[in-house]
Amino acid sequence: MDGRLGVACVLALLTLVAGCAGSAGVTTEGVAGEGTAAAGPTTAATPTPTPEPYAGLGAEVDSEGLWARHADGLEAADSFTARRTSEMSVAGNDSAVPPSMNTTGTVRVDRAEGRYLVEQSSPLSSVTWFVAENVTYRRFSVAGPAASPPSYGVSDEPSEGENPVVPDANDAATPSGLRNAVTNTTYTVESVDRSGGEPVAVLVATGPAAFDPSAMGLSGENGETTVFGEVSAFRSTLRVTPDGTIRAFDLRVTFDGERATTMRMSLSLSDVDDTGVRSPAWLDEAEAAAATDGVSANATLTDGRQGST
Repeated sequence: MDGRLGVACVLALLTLVAGCAGSAGVTTEGVAGEGTAAAGPTTAATPTPTPEPYAGLGAEVDSEGLWARHADGLEAADSFTARRTSEMSVAGNDSAVPPSMNTTGTVRVDRAEGRYLVEQSSPLSSVTWFVAENVTYRRFSVAGPAASPPSYGVSDEPSEGENPVVPDANDAATPSGLRNAVTNTTYTVESVDRSGGEPVAVLVATGPAAFDPSAMGLSGENGETTVFGEVSAFRSTLRVTPDGTIRAFDLRVTFDGERATTMRMSLSLSDVDDTGVRSPAWLDEAEAAAATDGVSANATLTDGRQGST
């Protein structure tokens, strides 16, 4: 990897794949299947068998259809929690490129209450957006050697010019880099895990041929290799429930360039239709800052405060 690729560039790439990380029925043609109620020999009702996530092991999955239905389900869900991480590690010792950098994010959405919380952090900064009753509260802090006290903002406008005040909840939970990684990977059904009661399909993709790095904007100048060199190793795993929810995603790719580089992304989805969003502990500071700046925060928030981020 070119030593001129500095911290800012590495973070830009991590932001691309991590974002500013659903639930729908997956009915991929020739792959997905559903169970049907068994006819009972008597008048007593026979329980409907738990539907299988996919029709057969070894089947190749329509990745684009899988993600589209997942995203539609995310849009329809009343609430959910998504956690995602992106990490890059570079072999060797170069002052221009740290040996390891990572970004993390958590998104909590409660559409029934009109609230959501987006948290993002990197080695250089952290930012949290909290939205309630169409008012956006923002907390930003700089980390590292240039660390400074956090700053706050409040807005009841959806955007400032062409820039949204707060990331869209769905985009924050399923950023384009992660979506592109899934839809441009060839998965097959490896197994069905029944250890938790509900069958979960385990979809796996392995080897450089299963992954298209150009979809993530990693192509090099010649279009044949990536900015980090040739893909030497690749593995990705999805865990999908019978209703089509991608509950877990993990991707790890290694580039065998001038300096071996490994990138990893992960996403977990939980508490679908069972997520609550409380006001952050720093809300009073944000409201005070808004009052000082002459901005009116018109949301009335009555719940307790949760831990600061």
